[in-house]
Amino acid sequence: MFTRYSSYILLSGVLYSMILGGAQPVVAENWALLVGIDDYKMISPDLRFCESDAKRMREAIVKYADFKSENIKMLLGSEATKKNIRKTIKQWLINNVKHGDKMFFYFSGHGVQIPDPTNREEDGKDELLCAYDSARHSYTFIRDNELGKWMDQIQTDEKIVILDCCHSGTATRGMVSFGEESDNVPRVKAYYPDPTSAIRESTLDEIKTYDPEITEAELADAGTRAVGGDQGGETSISGCRDDQVSLESPAVEGGVLTNYIIESLRSRQTDANGDGVVTVHELWTETRKRIQKKGWQQDPQYYGNDKVAIIGRFMDTTGEEPDPPESEIGTAVADYHGQVTQVSEDSIQLSIGSDDGVTRGSIYAVKTPAGEGKVQLRISAVKPTMSYAQRVEGSEAIRVGDSVVEERHFVESEDLLLLIESIKPKDNGAKTVARQLTERVKQEVQKLSNVKLVDANQAPDRILAGTATSSGGRFEVSLRLINVNIGNSTQAHTLQMRADQVDAAAKTFFTDHEISAGYGESQRVEGFASLIRASYVLKALVKLENPKPGFAINVTLDKGDLATYDIGETVEISMEPERDCYVYVLDIGSSGKINLLFPSEFEPNNFLKKGQKYTIPSTDAYAIELSGPPGEERVKVIATAQKIPLDRLNPENMDSPIKTYVTSAPALLQLSMKDLSLKPRNTWATETVLFTVGNPQVYATRDPLELGALE
Repeated sequence: MFTRYSSYILLSGVLYSMILGGAQPVVAENWALLVGIDDYKMISPDLRFCESDAKRMREAIVKYADFKSENIKMLLGSEATKKNIRKTIKQWLINNVKHGDKMFFYFSGHGVQIPDPTNREEDGKDELLCAYDSARHSYTFIRDNELGKWMDQIQTDEKIVILDCCHSGTATRGMVSFGEESDNVPRVKAYYPDPTSAIRESTLDEIKTYDPEITEAELADAGTRAVGGDQGGETSISGCRDDQVSLESPAVEGGVLTNYIIESLRSRQTDANGDGVVTVHELWTETRKRIQKKGWQQDPQYYGNDKVAIIGRFMDTTGEEPDPPESEIGTAVADYHGQVTQVSEDSIQLSIGSDDGVTRGSIYAVKTPAGEGKVQLRISAVKPTMSYAQRVEGSEAIRVGDSVVEERHFVESEDLLLLIESIKPKDNGAKTVARQLTERVKQEVQKLSNVKLVDANQAPDRILAGTATSSGGRFEVSLRLINVNIGNSTQAHTLQMRADQVDAAAKTFFTDHEISAGYGESQRVEGFASLIRASYVLKALVKLENPKPGFAINVTLDKGDLATYDIGETVEISMEPERDCYVYVLDIGSSGKINLLFPSEFEPNNFLKKGQKYTIPSTDAYAIELSGPPGEERVKVIATAQKIPLDRLNPENMDSPIKTYVTSAPALLQLSMKDLSLKPRNTWATETVLFTVGNPQVYATRDPLELGALE
């Protein structure tokens, strides 16, 4: 408080001198240094999206957080050596940033942990960022304490640090070991040194050899911060907990943390209290929620001052927090109008992309300077920071620099992208069966709707992979479905078969069946047809969202978002819309089925008034009981100004008061998406709540099935 009061007196003095014709007031600036490293000099494996992530982050903070392009420095790939990062922090941040300015440091690359030689860290570990030329001894890396000491020297209270890398000492490569076999699966953003080349503490001679120009003062900066010495005041978001890993994935074309930070920067939902200022804490809260709701097993960590803003500024001098001027609110609370950046005979390139909520098929209007007519464009292709469009209406000339604004937002229902890897024979005797069964599996997949087979050059949503082993004229074949988004997979389905049973084995793998669970009990096993269908439904439900809704539909569970319920427990769901609307509550169970919980025959009226809090069940006539199996479950709420004609679809049981959809679930989703695509974005909204039923698992471990027993 004293510091802010002093700043207010200083500001008054500057204004007073300006009135008298003295010096002009110093305007606060935003400064940033962004680092991204894909291909390392000595560390492996290389990464794929860190440099593009840094570029996307640059675009995002310019668009949404009022950073000027000329105040942003980038270090990419081989530029990002340890010496160059240290030098740039000193010359660009320490020398330029003054009191009242905002400082932003972003790093995307590998991270690693080593033992803390001072024993001052609670976990006994120091976290290190891996520079381009990091290797062998500790000084070639950037120690967390070293970064902290650099932050101490930056003369502002508003320091923001985002680290999209691993700091995981307990995570292992084995968690996603299958992911390293293909470019289509997530890659861990952590460096795990080989035991024969472990990172060791640098000697003084090694440090001076590596960096001959280092001064004694700079050498001191490389040590551990003293206990209680973290006075730099930096506010930080980092990738994950110590028992997790940070990932980058083709599914989001980048780092998971970076992708959802950018999504959150452009979402008005991030400004939780609606004051026009987005704090780093609000950014972390919204990012964390989005990551977990999308199913990623990654929990970003937050540390720092809850009053540090990433968008806007707190102009607090009296203990109050007045609303900032409209020009300082930032574009995250308003639609971003893109521009035409390139015009050719075939297409028009725009300056906005998926990071701005653009979807393929959406309609945009061109605002020409003269306003001489209406030109409409349909988006034909989308990348993170740009998109391409085709003219659909109007013949007026389109020029580079013309503004574009969205008129109709299209909600895509894309097919599930499935890569079928060749079944890997573990011995020469299994080669023929592995090849034949791979082809038969592809034939079974081609019978399924809403599934598109892709090759190794495309990023799939799921991978179907397996192995085959021969023994005494018989074969053991195992298949599993890999979720590319979270680096996880089903338990393996395993069959014992003969060489003449390839066709029967393929059909068995794709068919639901019962197996003995002992003691006269049986266990239902879902075949890959059901698992793939459920995967499509889950993808479509996640896809069904309005990134910039005109209102919110606030959804809560009785035990809270991300809670855990036991099988047999009941759940209550509350909704409170910010406008009059029709509300639909869909539950996608851990079984893969979709239940339309609201409206129902128990509660047929789904029209809710603005500000009305409505909880289902609202009657004692029924209860929502969780039947399992254990796993993740999602509640998807859709609120719209007009009804969605769900009566066109046939549920599993027409007589049931709560309608359940399995075989017609894709049609249910496509109908919703088609209907919502006809509406302006400000007339509908979505909300997703994730919770866990019991202990998440796919199946219990079981012995291989004998194919003959199922024939």
